[in-house]
Amino acid sequence: MPASDRSFESKDSQRGSTGFGRPVVPNGNYKLEVVDSEERTFASGNKGVMATFEIVDGPEGSEEHLGTQLTSAFVDSEASYWFQRSFAEALNGVEYAEGQQVAIPWSQANGRHVGAVVAAEVGRDWTNRQGEVVKGQLESRIKRFLDHRPWEAEFTDFGV
Repeated sequence: MPASDRSFESKDSQRGSTGFGRPVVPNGNYKLEVVDSEERTFASGNKGVMATFEIVDGPEGSEEHLGTQLTSAFVDSEASYWFQRSFAEALNGVEYAEGQQVAIPWSQANGRHVGAVVAAEVGRDWTNRQGEVVKGQLESRIKRFLDHRPWEAEFTDFGV
């Protein structure tokens, strides 16, 4: 079933048959709180940080998803500097030069808020411990980060 045909009505209906499911929320702009960050080495061999965010505000109709947690990988590679830069800009409220590697103060990020564009997509296929190929599931991913401060006055639609 194409991602566009899947319903966002129930989080439970989005769980995979393997018992492993990732959160699916309606596409839109959300205000997220940084709740955790952990340094790790990814399967690619690159080092980075896996960050966990909690939804604290969102578009109309997303109230049942408040408190839902989303994770995002910040891989230390040139290809992902744009993603890290958008997070640092949203976190700090300042702009950085394009292509610049930005140091993110993870030790000071917990409890802080950022805006984010979240969209659902089908994840990649993966191989489980039994060697079986598991088809990618529909999941919500953070596509980019935005400054959340305009939300303090009123909700602004930044577009998906």
